[in-house]
Amino acid sequence: MDSQGRFDVRQVFQDCNPSKFVIYACLLLQSIVLSIRLDNTITASYWLVLIPLWVWKAIAFTGAAVGYAVFRRHPESRYDEDARKDILAMFISTGLHVLILLFEIMMCLRLEGLDIAWRLVFIPLFLLCVSSLLSCIFSFRAKRNFEVEILFLVNTLLLIFIALRLDNVIVWQWNTVFIPFWLFLVVYFLIAIYHLVCSVSVLKRVTVVEPDAYCSTSVHGFVSMLVFIPLLTFSVLLVRKLDGEIGPSFAALFVPLHIALLALCISALYKRGSNQWWFGLRMDCYSFVLAHSSALQEYGNITYRKSAPNEFPDREVVVLASGSHAALPSDAPAAATTKKDPCRQTSDIEMLDIRLPD
Repeated sequence: MDSQGRFDVRQVFQDCNPSKFVIYACLLLQSIVLSIRLDNTITASYWLVLIPLWVWKAIAFTGAAVGYAVFRRHPESRYDEDARKDILAMFISTGLHVLILLFEIMMCLRLEGLDIAWRLVFIPLFLLCVSSLLSCIFSFRAKRNFEVEILFLVNTLLLIFIALRLDNVIVWQWNTVFIPFWLFLVVYFLIAIYHLVCSVSVLKRVTVVEPDAYCSTSVHGFVSMLVFIPLLTFSVLLVRKLDGEIGPSFAALFVPLHIALLALCISALYKRGSNQWWFGLRMDCYSFVLAHSSALQEYGNITYRKSAPNEFPDREVVVLASGSHAALPSDAPAAATTKKDPCRQTSDIEMLDIRLPD
């Protein structure tokens, strides 16, 4: 709700980043299935255990192929600088997904009994770290989000240590192997604290700063802490499990990771920056669904605005549906007004502005 007491239902869904939501949701399902498999509760092949990862890659590759086909069918988009940047970003992201897929395939082959060194299995991830550097540079210049790429980039040393430890090239304890990850968590914790401090600072200056800025900063800081604490707990339990110091089941050990991934799924609902050329939508996902769903146009395209106490004396709340009419007394102000939705590709859709009395 903003400073004028308005709650925009459309804005809540429009801020959603469906691509990140798909990634985090697939990783959450994968962590649940993998923990059960590691406990030998199920004995299925790892090719079946990693189905959530295959689904993630299938969605990514299908979306990229459809997006490129739509881009080719609209030659006018080639002269749009933003469209060209989106297409290039989609190609870069697809290339990173190919490297992740190669690692997953080689890992499955290794786990299923193929005699291959883990250093060779990790080669696609090493290439991914180098490619992530180039992707971060491009995303920074294009003013795009690159939090996934930076995650691989800063953990390059960790991936090298894990590969060497699995091949017994180094015989360090796992808590030593994870030192680069501990440093990453420290930086992540400082960033979360920074966002929380900024939210308090914005709150003190609320008269000159939009409340939306305070809401975004505070929510980001809160979610960051909600990710940091379970992730730290999971990593500590994991290294102690690998070093043989504790013996809980993997299903119990993975619970903090499930919580962290669930928090990331929730955070994807308010993170903008989704590429509008995935699946050739050419608009954000919510606007596309809104344009093709009459029910969502009726109930999800509404702005609620709280009125002053004396604005609706002795009146019930009146809600006018799109396209309907209601008779009001001549002395009563309008209880609902409509305004055009500025979203591209949805010019025939109207958005209700409903004012609610105290």
